Amino acid sequence: MIVKTLAIVISAIKYQEKSLIVNCFTEQLGMQTYFIPSAYSSKKSASKIAFYQPLQWLELEAYHLPNKNLQRIKEVRLWHAYNHIPSDLVKSTIAIFLAEILKMSLHEQTPNQGLFAFLQQSMHQLEEMENPSTFPVYFLIQLTKYLGFYPDDNFTENSFFDLQDASFHPFQSINALSESQSNLFYRFISNCEAINNLNFSYAERQQLLTILLQFYQLHQSGFYPPKSLEVLQEVLEVLKK
Repeated sequence: MIVKTLAIVISAIKYQEKSLIVNCFTEQLGMQTYFIPSAYSSKKSASKIAFYQPLQWLELEAYHLPNKNLQRIKEVRLWHAYNHIPSDLVKSTIAIFLAEILKMSLHEQTPNQGLFAFLQQSMHQLEEMENPSTFPVYFLIQLTKYLGFYPDDNFTENSFFDLQDASFHPFQSINALSESQSNLFYRFISNCEAINNLNFSYAERQQLLTILLQFYQLHQSGFYPPKSLEVLQEVLEVLKK
């Protein structure tokens, strides 16, 4: 059958000499993988390939066969073009980092309207922000709501946050943060509903990023530190305050 859907590109890999394999999170079908033949073989190749950059928004008309790993696209159009992210070094680096996170985290071939709306809203926020220094940690903690391991906020004085069971305890277990890290993490999750509430120093943001990536590794099978992490950390130093 032919399905029309909005989609966000998660990753694109060159296949052989002329083709692409593109992973997208779609509004109607969840995660899907599309085979793009001859992407590099025509005069219009440059425009075609530009469609499949990380976190690009597309409008797809695709042939969808249940239980098939590779689907094919009948027609594709840009649904929303970014004005700032591609030309802004910090924002484009953040986008690459987020795409890696999503590639490791999203697997279900079922629709998730809440998650799709969250991604739309998040990318709009990144596009419009003047200073996106807190955006990576904000995005990571908000994404856990849709992945099923958002932390409990059962904080009490002198308690420790256990990364494995995502809650605070009066004792420090093997997977628990230190007391000072736990205090920082609680201050973070108790203010993270609005990104404008997150007033953290550069050192605190770096510490939170490390904690969140450890958190993801414990809860996501096959999750590893993103290859873009080192570049992201270098670029965020530009916004050091």
